[in-house]
Amino acid sequence: MNHVAFNVAEEKIYEYRRIIKESGMSSYVSPILFHADSEDGYVATRDDKRVTWVSCYFFGPDGELLEISSQTRDFADATQHVLHVPARALHSRL
Repeated sequence: MNHVAFNVAEEKIYEYRRIIKESGMSSYVSPILFHADSEDGYVATRDDKRVTWVSCYFFGPDGELLEISSQTRDFADATQHVLHVPARALHSRL
């Protein structure tokens, strides 16, 4: 497992990050990140139309990587967002 993400309302991300940071319970709290459909996978500001997720990462009490995240786009039709299915995808064996 890489990390655990918790879905939160986008308008709460900054408040929750502040609470986590001020609690002193995490040795690391990332800046707010704007994940996007871009070459780098992220952009500098929320007002970029390519933003897909807004999130913040931090460490839990046992050193596990946690994330609070908010989806900014509807991915109901995943075919618009997935370029290919991996050749060794698990679902192809079921």
